[in-house]
Amino acid sequence: MVRPRRSLSEILHEFCPNVYFQPPEGTLLKYPCIVYKLDHIDTVFADNVPYDFDSRYSMTYMTTDPDDENRYRLLTIPMCKFDRTFPSGNLHHYTYTLYY
Repeated sequence: MVRPRRSLSEILHEFCPNVYFQPPEGTLLKYPCIVYKLDHIDTVFADNVPYDFDSRYSMTYMTTDPDDENRYRLLTIPMCKFDRTFPSGNLHHYTYTLYY
């Protein structure tokens, strides 16, 4: 069953007030923030006909605080898993894969 992306955005706003979906280059981000984008759509077939779709999103949580607890809280979202972390400038980036 395809769920609307806006409902995912509402869920992410429960964890962080600044949520951006595929922001255009040059967008001024407020930190901490979550940036997410559609990464892949997996199609399930039945009798060679598309039956269901699963959307995979790539999500990055960015913060200036290296000990921010949201990096763990985000893992409570169903079908969310941690991928990696990396610093860039004065920001700490935590990346996740999320199926919704």
